Amino acid sequence: MGTEIESNMRMGECLASIGYAVDIGNNGATVMKGSIDTNCTVKSVIETKLAPLPFTLALCGLINHKKNAFQLGR
Repeated sequence: MGTEIESNMRMGECLASIGYAVDIGNNGATVMKGSIDTNCTVKSVIETKLAPLPFTLALCGLINHKKNAFQLGR
């Protein structure tokens, strides 16, 4: 769990976000991470290690409710 606050005095903008990371599955092989900020942007990533291979599979998504924007897999 973590928080972040960014401010730009010239532009008069401030952005706050809160995030999390949770180990799920066995032996920490799967991790779920996410965050939400004051621009109504929700981000989430789920990563899982592919056991016998030296690879990690990551699925991610982002949605911004104010801009009605959605991304998947970037």
